[in-house]
Amino acid sequence: MNGNFEFVKSEKLKTFLIGFRFFALILAFVLTYFINKDGYFTPIMAIHLEGIAKVAIPFFLLVYHIIACVWLANFSTDKSKIKLLVFGDVAVGMFSIALLGSPYVFVAIVLPALESKCFLENIWSNAILGLVGVIFLVMLGVEWGKISTINVAIDDAPKSYTIKDVILNIWMTIQIYLLFIFPIFWSYSLAVKIEDEKNLDYLKTEEEKKMISEATATDKQTIQGLINALNEKDNELDDYKNKIVQFKEEADRNYKKYNEQKKQFATQNENFRAKEDELTVNFDTKLKKVMQENAELNINLKKAENLISVTVDLNKSLNLQEAYVSVIEHLIKLLPVQTCILFMLDTVDKRTEIFAEMVYSPYSENFKNYSLKIGDGIVGISAEMQKIFKIDNCSIEIEGNEYKTLVNYENSALVVPISYEEELLGLFYLGKEESNAFDEEMIELVKSYADISAVTLQNAQLFQKTVSGGMFDDLTGFYNAVYFNERFGEEINRSKRYRIELGIVLVEIDNFVQLTDEFGSTWSEDVLREVSEVIREEVRDTDITARIQAGQFVIILLQTDRRNSYIAAEKIRTSFERKNMNRMRRSRASTTISVGVSMFPQDAQDKTSLISSVENALNISKTHGGNKTFVTGMRV
Repeated sequence: MNGNFEFVKSEKLKTFLIGFRFFALILAFVLTYFINKDGYFTPIMAIHLEGIAKVAIPFFLLVYHIIACVWLANFSTDKSKIKLLVFGDVAVGMFSIALLGSPYVFVAIVLPALESKCFLENIWSNAILGLVGVIFLVMLGVEWGKISTINVAIDDAPKSYTIKDVILNIWMTIQIYLLFIFPIFWSYSLAVKIEDEKNLDYLKTEEEKKMISEATATDKQTIQGLINALNEKDNELDDYKNKIVQFKEEADRNYKKYNEQKKQFATQNENFRAKEDELTVNFDTKLKKVMQENAELNINLKKAENLISVTVDLNKSLNLQEAYVSVIEHLIKLLPVQTCILFMLDTVDKRTEIFAEMVYSPYSENFKNYSLKIGDGIVGISAEMQKIFKIDNCSIEIEGNEYKTLVNYENSALVVPISYEEELLGLFYLGKEESNAFDEEMIELVKSYADISAVTLQNAQLFQKTVSGGMFDDLTGFYNAVYFNERFGEEINRSKRYRIELGIVLVEIDNFVQLTDEFGSTWSEDVLREVSEVIREEVRDTDITARIQAGQFVIILLQTDRRNSYIAAEKIRTSFERKNMNRMRRSRASTTISVGVSMFPQDAQDKTSLISSVENALNISKTHGGNKTFVTGMRV
């Protein structure tokens, strides 16, 4: 019965053995380290623990017994494991007694005997107890023999113990072992008590099994009677089963007839449903087509209404500047974009340049006085080919050349030419941050809007020319006074909007009226042509030049500061002066020019004030003898 007890269910026995192990180990440590080892409990191997061994060996014992406790707490009735644990405890116990002395008797003898008593057969328990007891008695005899021959060095002289000393040592040793004997017997009796309790539990279990077995036999008789009754019922059920089989066969025949009729009806029903589905599909297809066509018509009608409304709004004003603003505003409403630029072709000076007239963009600062030649960039190539181009991912390749968007932060762009009767007027440039932002529907919308805008812009330009009575001076080819007044106001507004400087230069031929009266109109025309040639050579293509009176010219120096305005004006004066010296060699009919310069916005904030300022500067040049350049704000 000893080997059948399940240790994992006996928490009491588990607690007892773990507690006994630590009690025996701690008692052995105390006796080893706190009693005179030279007098009692001298190890058989006579090893003196010095240095690291004094700590390492007890530490090894402590670690081993901790591992043994953990193992003991986690296994149940596996005899191979408990035998391995018993042999391990015996081996470590003998090693401890041999190396450290008899205080380890609890660990070496009592602990393995208790484990054998609790978990193994009695023969194992008695064998281990007897074997370990014999070993211990031998070791005890050896210790007593050692005690009887102890020599102690006193004053460096060996001295032997007397018989009295030996008897006294033996008596003290017996006292110590008597201290061991009582706990050993108590522990062993406790283990036997636990064994008895275990056996009692086993007997109770066997009795319960016997009672259950007897009850089971009675139940078997009852069950046999029930089985016999069930057999009689089975015979009756067989009769009913035969009748049921007959009914089932008849029901199967009826069911087959029913299925055949059902299949016929199902086939007819499927034919009807197929025809119904076919009619429904045809009707739905036609209905969807009609609805789609109606939706497209509504969209196109709405677009047409919007474009008609836009056309009406665009043609409300014939002022060119107002037309620029209106064209941009309506395009942004129709197609919201991040950047919208209206480029116009510079047809006045018959140059192949395109200017950014109106800009709607968070990056508008990048387009101050922005212009480009036809053929340059994506806008220039679109103007040259008069073709729509769409950029989807920052760049596009056209005839082997790569063209990019005008704004680095935009991935998509659309460039649409504005043409009137196949004549290019300008272009729309639209930009967005996201890629592939413009689809075919958007392109068609902008194309239609460009056609409408072309009419508006053409009418505004024609109206501008009609009202101005012509823009050019026939003799010099410069702008006339009427157009200059209109253009000068636009450039002032542009400079205000972009916060840039603008210089105005007023040039007058000295004594022009008197010399004309003296030398005639042919002379005056020659002088005017010479002055215009000098001015055309010295100014930039982007500057605006006009003849506003008989012998007076005006030049708008775009985006030029005071110092560069003075340099430009002085070049015109000195260049004409050199030509005048050549004229003096040919005839006495020679003259010079006086020049006045003023700046916007430093000298004046509006058109009228700036004209007055530059006229005052010119008068100062003339009053100081002529042939001089005076800049407003400079000392004479």
